[in-house]
Amino acid sequence: PIRQEDISGSIKGKSIIYNHLKEILENSKKEVVICTSINEIQSKARFFNQLFQRLRDNNIKLTVGLSGEDKDIKKINTKFKIKAKQLNIDARFYISDRKEVLFMISKGDQPDEEIAIWLNTPFFANSLCFMFNQALKE
Repeated sequence: PIRQEDISGSIKGKSIIYNHLKEILENSKKEVVICTSINEIQSKARFFNQLFQRLRDNNIKLTVGLSGEDKDIKKINTKFKIKAKQLNIDARFYISDRKEVLFMISKGDQPDEEIAIWLNTPFFANSLCFMFNQALKE
């Protein structure tokens, strides 16, 4: 039987969420997908800078969709040496190797109010990747 804790979990608190996110993304072998906002990238610049550098160093494919102004996305691309595209959806999720997904389900005003859901399901991750890539093409 499959144990629930092997395929899903809820995480509360921004620092705990980012610790879990770091673990997931740093264990990626082939591909990372990020959908977030410019504000989130800017507020966690050090975290994302280290992550993007590690992904580059390990030749891991990175696809980034950001919500926000096009001019700000260009600045982010230059600063972090990435090729993020503008995506006009208010969502934050991260996919590792089309297997694991971490997505935010709240916009807590306080860092300890943030809530995220982690799923270890290739079926859902693949479907979400497909829809994300379709949205980037529009």
